[in-house]
Amino acid sequence: MSIDRRMLMRGAIACACCFKAGAAIASDAPAHGGAAAHWSYEGEGSPEKWGELQSDFKVCQLGLEQTPIDLGSGIKGDVGSVDYDYKPLLAGKNFDLECHFVHKASTGALAVTGVFIRPGAANAALKAFFESMPAKEGPEVRGGNTIDVGAVLPKSGGYFRYMGSLTTPPCSEGLTWTVHKEPIEASVEQIQKFAALFPKNARPVQKRNRRFLIDAS
Repeated sequence: MSIDRRMLMRGAIACACCFKAGAAIASDAPAHGGAAAHWSYEGEGSPEKWGELQSDFKVCQLGLEQTPIDLGSGIKGDVGSVDYDYKPLLAGKNFDLECHFVHKASTGALAVTGVFIRPGAANAALKAFFESMPAKEGPEVRGGNTIDVGAVLPKSGGYFRYMGSLTTPPCSEGLTWTVHKEPIEASVEQIQKFAALFPKNARPVQKRNRRFLIDAS
């Protein structure tokens, strides 16, 4: 059984705010409802081989709008403000963690907000998440408290906008990505607890190809 570090963050925060209360802290099911083929971040199921594991994973290898990308040399532009309306009970330079908030419209279209996390003060908004995190791989664990997603987001700063994909198989494209420039903080202890359970789960940077990267400062 393998555990996906990004899946944990998405389950604990994104899914909790988008679809239902509660948080899936650990799971061996593929992220975003993917198929059951075994994929991982190293070995036989590593990212460069995802497209060969299953027919509906081909876009991981052949797609032209894959995520993540290097957020550098963006085109300056004003694409409007980013407005969030989260409600309780219903994401070049490497950072220690990145949090993904996945949003799904009634039409089925997906949009993702990415927030970087750096070492600093303990993150009170994510306290319940870190406290509910299991110490080792095992059965699914659900957090008992609702996370205030609005309190997790950066208070200011610009962001990058580009068209991308899911970061795990089946790597579906057509997603609108918004990545905040200003990172939030978590304590070294919080970050280390997460890293101990998920030592590696970051997909390598993908080619930008002919996409535009909008720098909304």
